Amino acid sequence: MASPYMPEAPCLQEQDLAGKVAVITGASKGIGRAIALNLATRGCAILGTYSSPTSAHQFKTLSHTISALYTNTFPSSSFSGSPSPSSPRISHHTHAPTVPKLIGITANILSSDCALMIAVILEKEFNSRCDIFINNASVAVRRRVGEIGDGDVSDSLMGNVTTPMRIMETLVRKMLLRQDARVVIVTREMVHGKGTHSSSLPTLTSSALHSLSKSWSLELPLLIPGTTVNVVSVGLTDTPGFRALPASLSSKIQHGQRDSEVG
Repeated sequence: MASPYMPEAPCLQEQDLAGKVAVITGASKGIGRAIALNLATRGCAILGTYSSPTSAHQFKTLSHTISALYTNTFPSSSFSGSPSPSSPRISHHTHAPTVPKLIGITANILSSDCALMIAVILEKEFNSRCDIFINNASVAVRRRVGEIGDGDVSDSLMGNVTTPMRIMETLVRKMLLRQDARVVIVTREMVHGKGTHSSSLPTLTSSALHSLSKSWSLELPLLIPGTTVNVVSVGLTDTPGFRALPASLSSKIQHGQRDSEVG
């Protein structure tokens, strides 16, 4: 039997991102949630998206966790110039840092208005700025050759290529992306594994994202000085979602033999 899922308890870090704003797609769970947690503990404000209103409570829990973390580390009623000894990474602070703002919105990457919804909230709640863009959300459609339908193709391209491009275009056109911005594209390593089945669509969209990122890395610094673009390719990650899968399916995934769709 696998050991229980026990992530490391979060703690405040050096507040090197205080005043910065990050947009993270797919921020309510898994890798996206972990990224949001890490950035927020460094002082970064977060605009996180999720695909369905049913995920809102997960982001609210994250927001409450961050708020409690700052409050417990720097209790206002007893603050005497030093943080709680439980957070040694920020022991040099002489005043309580501001709790970063976290806002979650339902913005499905399969929706044509996803990019516009993000821009509206940035303008309304975050002083029209975005310093970090993490493209994490993706659509996983895995079908064998001969079984791929038109809907599979359109969903894969819309969620994994068209929407990221629309978000970037919107951020640039509305001048929301700030100087020295950081753009990170998260892709899934497993689609490139040897001997994998049903990987036509994931390989197609992953390759497109890599090419798009390369173009952005050349073009964006000319428009927005200091901007960098990087692709992070991740493998299987131990998350509650993965552990909740049936044993037979998780075994197939670990051996690169997944044939069905996993959201």
